Amino acid sequence: MIKYLLSLVLTVISVSLFAQLPSIGLGAGPQRTFEGKIIGVLLDSLTKEPIEFASVGLYEQGKESSVDGVLTDGGGNFKLKNLRNGIYRLSITFIGYGVKNIDSLRISEKVSTLNISKILLAPSTNLLKETTIEGEKALIETKIDKLVYNAEKDITSKGGNATDVLRKVPMVQVDLEGNVMLQGTQNVKVLINSKPSALTAGSVADAMKMIPADEIEKVEVITSPSAKYDAEGTGGIINIITKKKNIHGFSGMVNAGAGTRSSNLFGNVSYRTGKLGTGLNFGGFGYSGKGDLLATRTTPYSALRQEGDNNNTGIGPYGQFTLDYDFTSKLNLNSSLRVNDFSNHTKGTTDNYFSFNGSPYRKLFTSEYDTKTDGLNYDASIDLKQTFKKSDQELVLSGQLTNSDRNTDYDVTRLLDSLPAYPILESSLNKSGNREMTLQLDYTHPFSKVVSIEGGAKTILRKVKSDYNTKRFSYIADEYLTDLSRSNVFNYDQDIYAGYLQLSATVKKWGFKGGVRYEHTKLEGGIGDNSSSVSNEYENYIPTATVSYTRATKFSLKLSYTQRIQRPGLTYLNPYVNQSDVSNISYGNPKLSAEKSQSFEFGWNWFRKFGSINTSVYHRFTNNAIEGIRFVDTNDVYVSTYDNIGKNYSTGASIGLNVMWKMKVFMGSNFNIYYYKVESTGLTTELQNDGINYNVSLYGSYKFGKSWGIQAFGNFNGPKYTVQGSSTSFWYYNLSARKEFKNEKGGIAFGVDNFATWYMHFKSNYTGDGFSFDSDNKVFFLGARISFDYRFGKMEFGAGKKKKGIKNDDMKDDNSDQNGGMMNGGK
Repeated sequence: MIKYLLSLVLTVISVSLFAQLPSIGLGAGPQRTFEGKIIGVLLDSLTKEPIEFASVGLYEQGKESSVDGVLTDGGGNFKLKNLRNGIYRLSITFIGYGVKNIDSLRISEKVSTLNISKILLAPSTNLLKETTIEGEKALIETKIDKLVYNAEKDITSKGGNATDVLRKVPMVQVDLEGNVMLQGTQNVKVLINSKPSALTAGSVADAMKMIPADEIEKVEVITSPSAKYDAEGTGGIINIITKKKNIHGFSGMVNAGAGTRSSNLFGNVSYRTGKLGTGLNFGGFGYSGKGDLLATRTTPYSALRQEGDNNNTGIGPYGQFTLDYDFTSKLNLNSSLRVNDFSNHTKGTTDNYFSFNGSPYRKLFTSEYDTKTDGLNYDASIDLKQTFKKSDQELVLSGQLTNSDRNTDYDVTRLLDSLPAYPILESSLNKSGNREMTLQLDYTHPFSKVVSIEGGAKTILRKVKSDYNTKRFSYIADEYLTDLSRSNVFNYDQDIYAGYLQLSATVKKWGFKGGVRYEHTKLEGGIGDNSSSVSNEYENYIPTATVSYTRATKFSLKLSYTQRIQRPGLTYLNPYVNQSDVSNISYGNPKLSAEKSQSFEFGWNWFRKFGSINTSVYHRFTNNAIEGIRFVDTNDVYVSTYDNIGKNYSTGASIGLNVMWKMKVFMGSNFNIYYYKVESTGLTTELQNDGINYNVSLYGSYKFGKSWGIQAFGNFNGPKYTVQGSSTSFWYYNLSARKEFKNEKGGIAFGVDNFATWYMHFKSNYTGDGFSFDSDNKVFFLGARISFDYRFGKMEFGAGKKKKGIKNDDMKDDNSDQNGGMMNGGK
């Protein structure tokens, strides 16, 4: 009944909304330009002192998209120039002050310059406004519900990919294999432009390699999502925002980077005329790596030592087309289509030495493996937004279709020392896919300037499929024969119906945001002919609440509580057995159920003109937790899989410091430490582990005049604990310099990574019932790169339109590359 009601509501409202659309026309062409100017000075209304670094945005009267913007200088002065004829509105904001709007500013041939001599800005009592350390936009900004890392200000990542950017984001940890953690958990939902993406439906680690760092504008970290967000992601949400422009006329950009570990080439072009805007992004990337492996596994009766090396390469082209259209000043359409192709290739050799009952090690065989992963992904989305007389009142209807195809195949040759003429030949292919259809409706209604309510409904229809086939060569038949015990088809359908209601209010210096979300989940799936062996249906009520207190220009406090759930994704469910290393295999668990967590967070932000100090203390506990488990089976094979093991707890704190001096020196540090404890309750063997995890990062930059700048970054990650062991610490650092062209339309950058320590050792240790496992992956980490970017066309532009659309935050994605336990190499 619930799903039919939600579907009916969405259908009726969407039909009614579309019925009101006016006839589509391209509207008038661009107006004749004119060299207009608006100048002024900004003062504190109480002290009459100039306000420095305030943001002055310029809008066409009646429209929501800014066309230009500047910051006030040390005397509070600002100047907006090269303006065409028209009627404009100024919107002025600064930390701890209210928003100042000045309407009906007319530029014409008769009056080309407007001088607003004194603008008085009053201190604010609206405590739910975002707290941002401004200036030239700071590298890190703290807002009431999220932390923002402005990647476009980071030149050390030029020529890299999203993995390099995420390593520098406060509270985020990324290990050498690209696995992403947030405040001590890998249960993180990664969004791209506030939407789920087919890119992250498979491996998040692989997806991050597919996004060039130069394409990223900023990264938003949301540790306590409100009821508006899907309830998935027990650790929170990481939202990667790519660069967008809203330019009248034609413009574009090209960027190329080449390095020892990765290279990329991409560009974009955009065109806007009247009410219509289009854009095209295109490009590709490539990367390579190499590494060495040493691993040892022992049991009471045997021991295995593996020594090997591998080479890893990857490549991926992509393209994205966007279109937006303003039917009226209050009705806007945004749509996009993004297509990515991805291919990863790993080749290596592993020598296998065995010891039985204490005898000396003896090599029994050598494995030569060739593993390929490729997939074609696409995201198609459309958002229709209607605003009303009140600027904050809006209705948004969104639809999205995503598809991710991921094919994994390997060929293995096992050369037996005792029988070299007849090697064991094996080939395996796994074709997997994840398709989602989503329909979403959101409505925001402000009752007054201090009270507003939000509500919405959402439906996600998800289909997962994994078709796997394994063959072995038969010397008798002289051909490859299918191994029926390791070949089958897995189908899994997941339907989610959700609704939410949320209230926001401010009372003097206090702010409140609270709500509840309802989600109904229906599961159906199975292996082969037994298509209904996995069947379940459940519902969740998810409350969230945030209370804040702010002293203007001094500090802000925040206390939040939220519940989250985590449904397993394809990698966790896929029963396909990866035996590329016959001594170490891995597979998913189709019987996994969702985990549920509760978290508390207290934040304190202290800010001054020179910068800010941001702190948070948090506690999270999870029931029915999904964890990776390892054991040795009866055939003396090391197995890696997943299970709902029981409970885990995380208690920690993060501290961030950001300093700015004379717009030339930027420095900062971030420190995160947490205590992690995990214990099993439902397994035959009781497992328990705990430990202290930490990571610290330091960065700084200096500008030499207007054209040259240097930047340095360093990161140290402490041990990471799991239910059966831990991985050791590692570090990462780089140094970069950038030269801007004289016309300020581009520049060239140079960078080096880990120049004093060319190789990194990624060590891990796991223990269980009757076994211990130790590994040391030695990865080549020295990197050098050069990048070039150039912008062409009209250069006056404002921020893109704020888009509200679909955010499918509801699945536990693959944040690991679990491919047998002993063959993870130079990635």
